[in-house]
Amino acid sequence: MTQISRSVLVFPLAIATSAVMFLAMVLLVHSNDVELQPTRTALPDIVANISEPEDVFEPPVEPPSPPTQTPTPPPRGPKEPTHSGPVIGTPPTAPPPPSITPPHKASSTLLPLATVSAVYPNRAKQRGIEGYVDVMFDVTARGRTENCRILEARTTSGGATNVFDRAACAAVAQFRYRVPSVSGVARGVANQRTRFTFSLEN
Repeated sequence: MTQISRSVLVFPLAIATSAVMFLAMVLLVHSNDVELQPTRTALPDIVANISEPEDVFEPPVEPPSPPTQTPTPPPRGPKEPTHSGPVIGTPPTAPPPPSITPPHKASSTLLPLATVSAVYPNRAKQRGIEGYVDVMFDVTARGRTENCRILEARTTSGGATNVFDRAACAAVAQFRYRVPSVSGVARGVANQRTRFTFSLEN
């Protein structure tokens, strides 16, 4: 009895289940036939604000300055010749006038102690030759003379001669001087000059 009641209850439940499954399949088939409508999403209008480019400040371009030109120096003229020789046109120093006695021309720093006249050469006397002789000499620290040199010797007619040279230097050798002193030391003096005049009238 119990099994019969269970069978009666199970049968209607099975039928109901089958019906539900059948309806579900029918609905599933119909759902496949329905055309799927694509959904469209409205997109918002995007407006791009394109701003104009701002004016870019460009500094003015200065033109390049022209190159500086170095002034060309003017051509040099011919160099004037320099003259290192004696000045032309300078009159020669005139010799001192002749005199009978030998004038003393020693330096003022010298004090003459003894001077003599030259002896007239016999050869000049015999020939009647007159003239003068300029001599230069040095004075030693002892006051004696040395290095007698003939500067000029001429006759009264203007001709050169050597007839008086030896007599003039012999007279110079007898000269004596008091020489100056520096800090107590005697000093000789060089290049002293004097003239001897030879005249037959004396």
